[in-house]
Amino acid sequence: MHVIAIANQKGGCGKTTTAINLSAALGEDGARVLLIDMDPQGHASLGLGQRNPELPGLYEVFTGEADLEDVIQEGVAWGVDLVPATVSLAAVEHVLSDRMERERQLGRHLEGVAYLYDYVVLDCPPSLGLLAVNALRAATQVLVPLEASLYALDGLQRLREIARLIETRYDLELPIRLLPTMFDNRTRLARQLFAHLQDQGVSVCDTHIRACIKVREAAMAGLPLLVHAPHAATTSDFHALAGELRALCEPCIPAQAV
Repeated sequence: MHVIAIANQKGGCGKTTTAINLSAALGEDGARVLLIDMDPQGHASLGLGQRNPELPGLYEVFTGEADLEDVIQEGVAWGVDLVPATVSLAAVEHVLSDRMERERQLGRHLEGVAYLYDYVVLDCPPSLGLLAVNALRAATQVLVPLEASLYALDGLQRLREIARLIETRYDLELPIRLLPTMFDNRTRLARQLFAHLQDQGVSVCDTHIRACIKVREAAMAGLPLLVHAPHAATTSDFHALAGELRALCEPCIPAQAV
């Protein structure tokens, strides 16, 4: 099971849009996918038409009131299940703060459903608190949606600092890849920015997610873009992203003995 954390401290960079539509693209490609909404705002749940404050979600899992398997909403998109979030999740940092190995709580819960899924996609909150650290600690890939702006670069720098701390503390290697979002190849700024980052040794996805009004329409409809507008140019971008990430992950699968 591969765990892909979609993370960026800055809001409005296409993080939730990426989490929803990457999950949907992986599901359409035949993978079994679990999308976990880790944002107290519950935007991934809302974007799939599944936000319901009356139903248990990730908060109840962290408090021990429910098992992860019990709060999964099945079939929110083809091949995709969802663990929803509500505003209660904002209080979970206090719940976890006194626990031993508090940064590994999410990873421990994921161990119980590893046999069910090929991929887990984590829609991280727009902060670098304990929830985000749990996500990074559990991740095998970290995908950072980034639009071409100064504020986005500042958010990236802070995320990389946290990742380095986690790598040092736990003797891990966190593969971080930037995903250009809301991309307009006609602008010199966008091309120069991502070329500069690559020159600095930062991994950047070959896939660029283009800006498209259909993305907002899909969110309003509570559907993945791939369902709402299957022939949109940005839909093909998410299919390409799914293919790129699968190619990165599959070499990590150990060959079975013959």
